[in-house]
Formats: sequence, structure tokens, C-alpha cells
Amino acid sequence: MPSNVWILKQGKIEFIARRAVMKYPTLFQPIRLGAITLKNRLAMAQMTMNYATQEGFATERLIRYYLERARGGVGVIFMEGTFFTSEGRGYRNQLGLSSDRHAEALRKLADEVHGLKEEVKIFIQIHHAGARASSKVTGLQPVAPSALPAYPGAEMPRALSRDEIQRLVEAHVVAAERAQKAGFDGVDLHCAHGYLIPGFFSPLTNHRTDEYGGDLKGRTRFLREVVRGIKDRLGAKFPLTIKVSGDEYIEGGLDIEKMTEIALVAQEEGIDGITVSAGTVGGKKKEDLQELHKVLRTMPMMTEPGCLVPLAEKMKKALRIPVITVGRIHRPALAEEILAHDKADIVAMGRALLADPQLPRKALEGREDEIRPCIGCNEGCYKRILLQEDIQCSVNPLLGREAEVSLDRTTSPKKVFVFGGGPAGLEASNVAFEKGHDVVLVEKEKRLGGQLNLASIPPGRGEIERFKTFLIDRLR
Repeated sequence: MPSNVWILKQGKIEFIARRAVMKYPTLFQPIRLGAITLKNRLAMAQMTMNYATQEGFATERLIRYYLERARGGVGVIFMEGTFFTSEGRGYRNQLGLSSDRHAEALRKLADEVHGLKEEVKIFIQIHHAGARASSKVTGLQPVAPSALPAYPGAEMPRALSRDEIQRLVEAHVVAAERAQKAGFDGVDLHCAHGYLIPGFFSPLTNHRTDEYGGDLKGRTRFLREVVRGIKDRLGAKFPLTIKVSGDEYIEGGLDIEKMTEIALVAQEEGIDGITVSAGTVGGKKKEDLQELHKVLRTMPMMTEPGCLVPLAEKMKKALRIPVITVGRIHRPALAEEILAHDKADIVAMGRALLADPQLPRKALEGREDEIRPCIGCNEGCYKRILLQEDIQCSVNPLLGREAEVSLDRTTSPKKVFVFGGGPAGLEASNVAFEKGHDVVLVEKEKRLGGQLNLASIPPGRGEIERFKTFLIDRLR
């Protein structure tokens, strides 16, 4: 069978950013978050990367990863959860904030992000895994409000004493203080997905009979003391946000009405913003099994885009602080629609920024067709985090390698032949072309895309077709 040949020639296209501002007038509008102003309403969501050392220190790899996202033009980066006590660690290579040495290593990251002069704000998340911690990671028995496993088959935690709770309140405050001294613009508390703080919220996981259990006032006491302690120590003007599950989506779990009550309590204590996620560990409701976003917390490709927005919208109606929505929001047009219809105040993207850190800038400059799409496959990200491995990306080979690979244009262009027009061949051709080489791509079939053509056929696999189109369109 004769081969088909595609010749790539060099060219140049200019774009006018002003047109994109008109296209997305709300997305690129400034907004106040506590005492600071964000340059736009697009945030980077919190995502564990496992790029730290085994001791939890920031590495050059982690710093370069965040710097690339800061260059991409988001308004604020919400960094991944950091452990601050030994028993609260959730992952083997989780970032740490448990000592001044950890904070000093993180100072370089904060300084370099601010040194970019991109007006990007950066928050760091404080995270205690609670009953979801594992002695295989920490070497210690997990702790929780009550001695109840996080889910059937999980390790049995030890119930915290009142003195231990007070020490954990102080540990949260000290961690926030370290973050402030390290130069971060704000702190985020992880209050979602069945970790320590939300473990106090629910009657399912909190059977205490003292002042930290019982009614809503008791079950929110731990959070209230942490928020109050941080605000008292760091000052009212230092921004503090929390992340919650708007609905836990489990039998007997907290729904949006109950979580809104908790959000109102946190607001009265002084938080400056709230991210509304969803889900936790535990038994799922039978009636929810056909709705993937209620079963799988990290939504796969067949999930409806923006499926968690209704939770944020309901909570926003009750709150006066900015509400941040998250959950399979991977296109600028969807983010603009959410904001323009007042369903949220800020839109957070996660995996979309793993796939393409330049997404905000490309949207601003009217280059949406150049945005590398996240396909929601979960292979390089969520699947690897469950295996305690570092995060990769199926569509972005540069993720986690930002310091290793240079895409600068060559000073000595060559003739490059690439044989095979599957995803690897297409990517190799495009990268060589963008570096300034003359590229000839040879494919024996009549269609480019290789295995992507087959993979995109089953129902719910349209994102794979979209990725194939992206790769092919870059050749033109």
C-alpha cells in the first residue's frame, strides 16, 4: 500500500488578545478574594502530585511544574495538600509543611512565582488525612474523631483525645504561620473527601459525646477553632479559604443543605472563600450508580462537563464570600458560561492545566484551537495517585519534566522524517516542527491518528477524537 506524506512548512500567525477579552469578559475580570485581588477568575485546583522528596521537601521538579502553570496565566494557584504532622500524611511523596525546613524549601517556590511578575497569587493547602491515612505510609496508626474506619476494609483509626484535638488545632495554625512566613498569599484548608476536618462534620464518622460531637455546633467546633486560631495568629487580612464536599454522595452522608449550614458557620468565623467539590469514601447510594460524578470523585471522560456546578450555585445563593466551583471544567467557554450566569465567582481547573498549562493565556489571546485537551482518562493522574506514584499525563509528555526539556527553536534546522502517524508520531512531528525543523511525516494508512481512531469509537469516548483532531490540526 502506498504511503501518504504530509509536509510541514514554517509559518507565523499573529493574534490579538483584545478579541478574547471580549469573548470571555467575565472569566478575565478581576475579583477580590479576602484582602487581595485576583487578576482573573480562573484558578488552578488543588492536585496531589507526589513530586516531593520522601521527607516532604519541595524539589526542583515540583517548583518547575508550578512555575509553568503560573506562566500560563491563571489568577491564583491553589497548591496541593501538604502534611504538617507525621500521622496525617496521606502519600509517600506528599509535600510537607511540618517544619521550618519544609517552609524554607517552599519559600523558593513562592519567591519564584512572584518573581515572574505575572500577578499570579499562590495559596498552599493544609491537609491532614485523618482516618484515610495509612500506617503503610506513616508508620503510625491513623487518628480520627472516632474509632471508625473510613470505609469498609480500611485501617482502624484511633479516636483523638481532647488534648490531642487541641494540639491539632495548634498544629494547623503553626502550619499556616509557616506558609505566611514562606511568602504564600493565602492558605486553604482541606475540609473535603473524608479527611480529618470533614470527619468531624458527619454523624457517620463522629460519634463523640463531648464538645466536639453531637449537634452541628459540636461537629463544627474543630473547624471553628482552627479558622479562628489562624485568623487570630496571622491577621484578618491574610486570606484563608476552605475546600468542602458540597454533597458526600454516600448513604447517610451530608448533602448540599447540611454542607451549606457548615459553610455558613465557617463564613461567620472569617473564611474568605470556599471551593465546592463533592464526594467522599464510603457506601454509594444505589440510585446514584448511573451518575458517574456521584461515584467517581475524579470524573472520567464520559462525565458531563461542569457536573458539580449546581452544588456551587446552591451554596453561592446562601453565602456572601466568593464561591469556587470545580469538577470537569476543561474549556474556557464553559468557565465563562458558569461565571456569566452567576453560578460561581471563580472557576477552578485541575487536570485541564496538567494537559496544557498555557490554557488561560491561549484563551486570552484567542488561540483556543491550540489548547491541548484533557481527555479525562485518569490514567496518568488519578490512577497513579492511587498507586502512590508521581503524576504523569497521557496527553502532555512534558508534565513533570518542565526542567528537563527545552522547546526553544533550533539554530541549526534539519530535515526530519517521522514514520508512523499515530499519537506518538504526530507529537514528535509537531514538536520537531515547532523547534524549527523541516518535517516529513510518513503514514501508510489513509488516516492519521493510529490507535486513536479505534479508541474514539465507543460511546463516551468523544474526548479521544478531540485529542486526535488537536494533534492533526497542529500539522496544518
